[in-house]
Amino acid sequence: MTTFSQNTVTALKEAVTGSVVLPDDASYNELRQIWNATIDRHPAIIVQCAEAEDVPRALHFAREQGLEVSVRGAGHNIAGNAVCEGGIMIDMSNMTQVRVDAVKKIAYVQPGAGWVILTRPPSSMVWPRHWASTPLPVPPV
Repeated sequence: MTTFSQNTVTALKEAVTGSVVLPDDASYNELRQIWNATIDRHPAIIVQCAEAEDVPRALHFAREQGLEVSVRGAGHNIAGNAVCEGGIMIDMSNMTQVRVDAVKKIAYVQPGAGWVILTRPPSSMVWPRHWASTPLPVPPV
């Protein structure tokens, strides 16, 4: 099992806006679970990103500590690649915002947004009426 000094963990907690979760934390077991319940991996640390800038901060930490990295979006990868054993899990499942530019007909979707969010948007989101029966356009990469 990978362990970190208190100073190292404190520095990471100060660097990210989201949460840093360790195996001793009460929420750890729930947060490491994904849709495929046969996957039972135990990351050394979980960074729950609150904003995009948390991702490079978590990656920097992983590089400094020599940790394997796994990335969780909505958590539905059947192979369980969202959770690594003994490394750092960068969890973006709380990043679920969807912004629609009706003029350009482009939806900007954060990585934690699953199909439920896309198919049943919150009432506060304005979707162009003519999109009701057509797929969402994907922005160019």
